[in-house]
Amino acid sequence: MANIALLLDLTALRAPNDVAVVYGADRLSYRDLHDLAGRVAAGLREAGVGAGDKVALSCPNRPEFIATYYGILKTGAVVIPLSTYLKRPEIAHQLTKSDASALICHAGDAFADHLLPAFEDVPTCERLWAIADKADAQAAGQPSFRELIARRPDGDATALVRPGDTASINFTSGTTGEPKGVEVSHSALLYQVVLNQGLAERSMSRVRLVLLPLFHMFSQVLALNLGVFSGERLVLMDGFEAGAALDLMRREGVNHVAGIPQIFQALTHFERISQAEIEAIGRQLKLAPCGGAPLTPALSTAFEERFGVPLREGYGLTETTSVVTWHIPGAPIKARSVGIAMPGCQVRIADGNGAEVKRGEVGRILVRTPGMMTGYYKDPDATQSVLRDGWLDTRDVGRLDADGYLQLLGRCDDMILRASAKVMPAEIEPVLEQHPAVAQAVVVGVPDPDVGQEVKAVIVLCKGESVTPMELADWARSRISEDRYPRMIEIRASLPLTGTGKVLKEQLV
Repeated sequence: MANIALLLDLTALRAPNDVAVVYGADRLSYRDLHDLAGRVAAGLREAGVGAGDKVALSCPNRPEFIATYYGILKTGAVVIPLSTYLKRPEIAHQLTKSDASALICHAGDAFADHLLPAFEDVPTCERLWAIADKADAQAAGQPSFRELIARRPDGDATALVRPGDTASINFTSGTTGEPKGVEVSHSALLYQVVLNQGLAERSMSRVRLVLLPLFHMFSQVLALNLGVFSGERLVLMDGFEAGAALDLMRREGVNHVAGIPQIFQALTHFERISQAEIEAIGRQLKLAPCGGAPLTPALSTAFEERFGVPLREGYGLTETTSVVTWHIPGAPIKARSVGIAMPGCQVRIADGNGAEVKRGEVGRILVRTPGMMTGYYKDPDATQSVLRDGWLDTRDVGRLDADGYLQLLGRCDDMILRASAKVMPAEIEPVLEQHPAVAQAVVVGVPDPDVGQEVKAVIVLCKGESVTPMELADWARSRISEDRYPRMIEIRASLPLTGTGKVLKEQLV
């Protein structure tokens, strides 16, 4: 088996009547989902889309995303999931950069202002179909998704592809530069699915609450493809709200929810819920993977105390088709660690010259995995700069302990060079978060004429707490060495985040 779309074919054949997707009041069986994906494929084929063509997809967490994702792949074409947070110039850039010849998009709030103008800005992107709850997309003079799926599939054959053929091009978040198109093969996606399915008992992940955007690699691998392969029920949320999420977890019997720390923070501290409801959720919940940002011990403890399930932190990149390390069930959980290397994955810590350092020493994180990207699409120089002899230079900084647990300390670009000191924010932030008034701390470097860079901390306080920047600075100075403690402290109500929960540090300087 090569084409990742065969996962849906097989599950629809094995369990056609099982519920595949829950979205609001709608419930689609695997037969329904398979039929819808087949209709997408038939419509695309009729429009001339075939093997190797690039089709962009911009849609929130709705059943149409899933059906379109597999429908594109069924034709042998390449799917290009676009972030639903992009604006007109960013959409146009990614359509151009990926050689997209067609765009299937949701006719929501961003359609008239961003998606349609961006499509019109790119003459090489020749076709557009709009997913709408009503036929209002017709007013823009564009074909609708309903027209695309009007043709019943003839035989519903999924195109045969080679394992190394490209399945998707996923753009990086661009938090450290211009977004790059990460080429991912069918075999890389399949590796992650088979690996992760084998790491947990089937009873641990039968009903998944899908909170993270499906356009993100994490959700495509660990919610969509893995869930479909296992024949699970995918409960979709289009936009996160803690109360609604908890209600879905209780009503649908959710036993698997993956998220970022901000999501688990909101679930942990949501107040308008009874103890009986919390206990009902906890009886069902079995697995809660966490990633995307550092997880504090305080949040991990509070979540487990409330729901009876530990948060299992992991580490991965778009370039590695998601997970590289994880706190695998059955293995000990270590605070401020992102777990151990997954089976088949290798992690080593290297100095600036690429030489491996001793256990416990800090250096650049290099990884090697069967889930590795093919490269950055049409960017051989950027690919060569990070891929050497099968190893990916993640540009992240970390250390491995004696047991092989990885501690992630931040990006190489995050390192603050203050006079002769090399300061990693991830070593300062946990200390600041020990202050009883501090909910979250983010450390950045700001230019300084005397020491090169000064250490600055941006603080979000706990609800109802108060403390002055000077009091925090004095407190930090008593616990952090003279050359590393933050002399500049700013208190904010919230932090600027990307759509996937990463802090936009450039807005904090």
